[in-house]
Amino acid sequence: MKLRIEGREAELFSGNLAWMSRIKAMIIELRPDLVATHQIIEIIKNHGFRYIPSHSVFNGNIDTFVRM
Repeated sequence: MKLRIEGREAELFSGNLAWMSRIKAMIIELRPDLVATHQIIEIIKNHGFRYIPSHSVFNGNIDTFVRM
């Protein structure tokens, strides 16, 4: 699943998150200037995903989450 929702991540990752159980991987362009990225990362990790930070695999990769 690819997400690019320009600061609306807090809305997506609040409330009922049952939909996340159907997702195997996500790539997200997290914008710390628009959203509390550390909170979003923790929510996603708490739902069984491993976090691969941007620029950690190669220059230019974006934040990635893979189901463990």
